[in-house]
Amino acid sequence: MNVAHPRLWLNVLLERSGDAPLEVIADLQCLNGIVPAWKLLESHAHRIRSFRLFHLKMKIRGDWYNEIEPLIRKAMPRLEVLDVAVYENAGNLTQSGRLPEVRSLYLSGVFLPLRSITTRSLRHLELRSLSKEFHLSGIFKILGANAGLESLVLTSMNASCDVYDKDFPRVSLPNLKTLCLGGVHPAIARILAHLILPSGARIFIKYEMVYLTDLFGLILPTDKSLLPILTEARTIRVITGFRSGVRGLVPLLHASAQDNAESVSQSELSLFDDINRSKMSFSRRMCLPTFLPAIMAHFSTAPVADLDFILAFEDDSATTSLWRAMLQSLPNLRRLAFTLEFSTELSPVFLALAGPESVCPNLRVLRIETWRRVPLRHGTLDGLVACLQSRAEQGMNLERLELDCAASKLSVTDEKVQQLQSFVAKPIVLAKMK
Repeated sequence: MNVAHPRLWLNVLLERSGDAPLEVIADLQCLNGIVPAWKLLESHAHRIRSFRLFHLKMKIRGDWYNEIEPLIRKAMPRLEVLDVAVYENAGNLTQSGRLPEVRSLYLSGVFLPLRSITTRSLRHLELRSLSKEFHLSGIFKILGANAGLESLVLTSMNASCDVYDKDFPRVSLPNLKTLCLGGVHPAIARILAHLILPSGARIFIKYEMVYLTDLFGLILPTDKSLLPILTEARTIRVITGFRSGVRGLVPLLHASAQDNAESVSQSELSLFDDINRSKMSFSRRMCLPTFLPAIMAHFSTAPVADLDFILAFEDDSATTSLWRAMLQSLPNLRRLAFTLEFSTELSPVFLALAGPESVCPNLRVLRIETWRRVPLRHGTLDGLVACLQSRAEQGMNLERLELDCAASKLSVTDEKVQQLQSFVAKPIVLAKMK
C-alpha cells in the first residue's frame, strides 16, 4: 500500500484485508496527506512485511520523524524488508532486537550507526553512503553475524579510521551470490582481503582513484583463495581508458569463468575505475603497462582461454618483453582479440608471440578489429606474417584468423592476405565490404 493514497481509501483497505501482510511504501518528498496515514498503520504494525521510505533527499524541514516515530517504535515481527534513506534526521530505525525476521536491509545515510544492526537473519544487505567515520570492524561484525548473506552492497566507502588495522577477522560468506563494493582503494582492498567467497560469486567493484599510485591491481587480495575467480577465470576483457561513444561506466577489467560471451556464467569479476570523464588525460595512466602486470599477478594460475583487449588510445603500448611475460603466464590461452579505436601499434605483441621461446602454445584464434574508418597501422600485416611464420615453424599454426578492418579494404586476393592464409587452417575472416 502507498501511504500517499487518500486516508479513507487506506482505512477501507486495512479493514478489508484482515490479517494479510502489508507492503508499505512512502515517498517523503510528498508529505501532504502522509502523516495521517502513519496513525492508521500504528494498530497494524504487526502486519507490516515490507517498509520502504524512498526518494528521501532530506531537503525537507519539519517534524516528519516525530510524526512517524510512534509507528517505527511499534513491534513489527513480520518485517522482512526494510528500505530507508535518512540523511539528516538520525532516527534509529534498527534498534537492537526489534527486527528479528528482517531478511533484506537497504539503508542509506551518513548517519548510519552500524552498531545498531544486530540482526542475524539477513539475506540481502545494502549500506549506501556510509559515514566518513564508519569503522571496518563494524562492517565485519555485521557480516560475521549474517553468514547466510546472498547479496552485499557497500558503497561510498571512505578510508575508515581503522583501515590499516591488522587484526580484522576473515569472514566466510558461503552463500553469497553478488558482491558490490564502491569507494576508495584502501577500504575496498581491506574488505576483499578479509572475505572468503564461494566460486559462484559475481563481484562488482567501483573504486575511486585518489592518488596516481592507486593502481587497480592493488585492490585484489594476494591470497587467491579468497576470490576463487582469480584461479577459475577463463575469459578476461580489458578496456584501456574510456571508450568514446559509451555512456556510463564500463568495466576496465572483466573476468568470468565462462568460455565466451554467449555462455552463461555465475562467477564474474568486474572492476570499474570511477574517474570523472573530464579527466581523460588522467585515465591514460590506466593503460597497458598497468594492466599486463596485474593480469600476470592475479590470473597466472587461472585457466584463461580467452583474452580480449579494447585499446582506447593510439599511443597505448607496452614493451615486447612485458607482452611476452604476460602471455607466457597464460599457457592455456586459445583466443586473443584486439579491438582498436585508433591505429595502435601491435608489433610488440607479434614479436612476443613469435618467440623464439614457446609463447601461448595453445593459441588457436587471433582476432584484430578496428573501428569504422580506422585503418591498420602501416607495417601491421608484415609483422603479422612474420609472427605467424615463426609460430608455424615451431608447430603452432592458427586455426582461425579474423581481420575485421573495413577501412583497410583487405581482400582474399591481396598478397599479404594470401601469405597469412598459408599459416592458418581455416579461411581468413575479413570485414564485409559495403
